[in-house]
Amino acid sequence: EAVKLGSTVVGIQTKQGSILAIEKRLTSILLEPSSMEKVLEVDTHIGAAMSGLIGDARTLVDHARIEAQNHRFTFDEPMGVEALTQ
Repeated sequence: EAVKLGSTVVGIQTKQGSILAIEKRLTSILLEPSSMEKVLEVDTHIGAAMSGLIGDARTLVDHARIEAQNHRFTFDEPMGVEALTQ
């Protein structure tokens, strides 16, 4: 069931930057499309796109934000993407 609720997220990286494209699938006519946030900032140099259950994704993003903040506070440098995703 959770897979059926998910939407498509595509990311493309170029030399000039990155692009994230997200499909906003409305499951109810009562939902306002502008209220659905599918792209969140983890740190100043890391973003995350959500697909599937939003509550689960927000929990993971919140955890990643805390880890990135702890690393920046401890080492006075931004955390690497590879280290954060492990």
